[in-house]
Amino acid sequence: MSRTQKYQLGEPVPNVPHSVVSNIPTMADVCAYEEKDPEVSNAMKQGYPRFVRHHWVHELTDAVLAHFGLEHVFAALVYRSEGLLEMLQTLEPRIQSRALQADVFGIEGFLLFVDQSYEDSVRTLKAFVQHSGIQVSSRNAEVGLAKMGLLSLSEECLISDSDLEKKKASVRSHIQEVIGAHSEEAIHLTGSGMNAFYSAFKAVQAVQKSKGRTQWMQLGWLYVDSGAILNQYLDEDESLEVIYDPSDTEMIVARIQSTNDSLSALVIECPTNPFCQIADLKKIAQAVWDAGGLVIVDPSVASIYNISCLEFSDVLVTSVTKYLAYTADVMAGALALNHKSKSYDSLKKSIGQSLVPLYSLDLLRLSETILTASARVEQMNTNCQHLVPFLKDHPKVRKLYYAGANENSKAYLKHESAYGSIISVELKGSLENFYDYLQLVKGPSFGAEFTIVCPYFYLAHYDLVLDTSPQSLFGKLGIDRNLIRISVGCEPIEQLIALFSEALEQA
Repeated sequence: MSRTQKYQLGEPVPNVPHSVVSNIPTMADVCAYEEKDPEVSNAMKQGYPRFVRHHWVHELTDAVLAHFGLEHVFAALVYRSEGLLEMLQTLEPRIQSRALQADVFGIEGFLLFVDQSYEDSVRTLKAFVQHSGIQVSSRNAEVGLAKMGLLSLSEECLISDSDLEKKKASVRSHIQEVIGAHSEEAIHLTGSGMNAFYSAFKAVQAVQKSKGRTQWMQLGWLYVDSGAILNQYLDEDESLEVIYDPSDTEMIVARIQSTNDSLSALVIECPTNPFCQIADLKKIAQAVWDAGGLVIVDPSVASIYNISCLEFSDVLVTSVTKYLAYTADVMAGALALNHKSKSYDSLKKSIGQSLVPLYSLDLLRLSETILTASARVEQMNTNCQHLVPFLKDHPKVRKLYYAGANENSKAYLKHESAYGSIISVELKGSLENFYDYLQLVKGPSFGAEFTIVCPYFYLAHYDLVLDTSPQSLFGKLGIDRNLIRISVGCEPIEQLIALFSEALEQA
């Protein structure tokens, strides 16, 4: 049962120029979005940048193409990294590039392009830009359009670079303290959480392949682009094993021990997305290290404020867009190297090959939000604590997933209420009725100061949702494709409970 929506299709939330959340109000809109319906696509002027190209990035791309006299090509504006062009040549030699200078285009990066007639090459370039997280930010595009005389730059963008290093040091120091890193030098800020993951992946791959190690392991579900990186960017002589249940520690350790000196790395989100499972990191990491492998851990789901995991990883990666940038108007990521890792020196040398640094104006915005991020996360934790029992007892809720429900939660969460913002729900009733009736922000992303409701598998794994056969992956794993992921914000809890109560009555 649908009704007039509080937030319209494509409406950015918050309604500011650099918001990374764009509303998708009904299940019909969700399916149309996944099926590339032009009406829905055209309504999405901004949103999560890997899925929605910001209108300023689009306009700047067109302006740069016109400058070079290029037509009938698919193009992307990206930041520079040391290994970028070499990687692209390996992936697809047809992809071409033009260097961009800040004094002309407002960007230190590249225009990447390929003739539209090469459809496979276009798909390869699109996927690489999305998965590697290297696309320029909307703030940089705004500056670029102003540099080319196509946009008036707002005053807040005209900021001196004199204190930029101080701001950067402040952000790194904050993250260092929260995760327990040995120094600021261990922290690297990146243009997106996905670039942090991709950079860690390429660094670990380089270090371990030099030792003849080629077998990768994935524990639990990974966010769509992280999983795509492991599936698409391993070399031909590398392999990937996926274990969907990260809770069976004995089985996982046995699989690690059976790799016979071939183990390259184990990758895990902890807690997992969307089931909020917490693996026994200590036992699993030790098994990996005993086997000569490395560990990449991503704690984005609950945030670095709520879970401790650097000591159980060689590389920690996280999306800073979530929680630290709770205002949902900054794309940023971070990675940290564990100085106790046996491969610390090698990883330190390799980590910069694919890394794109956080853009200066995004860094300045982030330096503002981290001042109050901890307090916002505490409010999210408190709201989750109150919302969980309400949902547990509701007759329309079949099952609930949240970080505090795990047997390993006390061992790894920083305190008893360190839930994070995520609660995932299996409904007994109609997903469409519930989703369409609910008067909250709806779409991807999480860890914002406002609540976001996401039909997770529809937006992350739509191809799997469409496969309803008993032999499907969801069928084999017993997964409810209609699972709802709730990112609980900082609204008054009474208001949230009332809104969920009304929508659940319609399910």
